[in-house]
Amino acid sequence: MGVALFATPRIIHESIATGMMGMMFVIYVIPLLSLAFVAWAVASRRLSSGPRRALMVATP
Repeated sequence: MGVALFATPRIIHESIATGMMGMMFVIYVIPLLSLAFVAWAVASRRLSSGPRRALMVATP
């Protein structure tokens, strides 16, 4: 998630990257990443620790 947070501004449209004084992407991506993390927790709650951690790394 952290890598995606830092890599995405390089490929998004300029209006989003510079909107709201450059903070538009950061403000909108934090709730989205939080939702993805919760979805991971729900989806992997019955897995053992090995596959669960691998799935956590693969979560965007």
